Amino acid sequence: MKNNHEKKQNKINLLSIFISIIIILTYMYIPSLIVQIFAKTYNSSNSLLVDLTRLEVYIILFIIFLIIFNKELRESLPRFFKNLKTNLKAVFKNWGCSYLFMIICNICIVSIVGGISSNEAANRSLMIATPISSIVSVCLIGPICEELCFRANFKKIISNKFLFCLITGLIFGSAHLISSIKTGNWQELLYIVSFSGLGFFFAKAYYETDNIYTSITIHILHNSVTLSLLYLATYLETLI
Repeated sequence: MKNNHEKKQNKINLLSIFISIIIILTYMYIPSLIVQIFAKTYNSSNSLLVDLTRLEVYIILFIIFLIIFNKELRESLPRFFKNLKTNLKAVFKNWGCSYLFMIICNICIVSIVGGISSNEAANRSLMIATPISSIVSVCLIGPICEELCFRANFKKIISNKFLFCLITGLIFGSAHLISSIKTGNWQELLYIVSFSGLGFFFAKAYYETDNIYTSITIHILHNSVTLSLLYLATYLETLI
């Protein structure tokens, strides 16, 4: 009886993972596609209108994630604040490690590839062109959706800490490099090391505290700092 229950639960977990990955890929690529179609269909050159359209799509997908992971989010929030000091310690420790790892990797990879990944370049251009939806999606909606998909789901079926961090990190990194695969720029796949490293430390923070809000917090922190630096660099370029 117990084995049948475990098998049934594993099937449910695998189905949940599959659905979540489909949704997260939709979240990462469909909004931009819809905006492009919208702009061409209505010949819209109004950047604010395009930005708000993109934001609406993100919000719809975000609501879907909240419905799917409602139980996990409700149960984890009180525990996060109950152990706030321990959780924040894990956040800053793993964020520091992930940022240092990312910088070292990117310096090495840029020297080989000769520039940032096409996915990163496209994202930066989009963030500058659509600041409202970018701030909301990159600094809030994105981290929550991605952590629920790449971390919360997999922890149910991967009990080993290192395997959990490694596998979810690799999936996280791969999802951010789909555009490189589509363009056939195989050299850019080296960036999977950098993106997967981030995912590894996000997963490590989650595993150490057993709370999804820990990895959500570190992800929000990372994206907010990175986006702030991008906007600052863009502003400084206008002054030169």
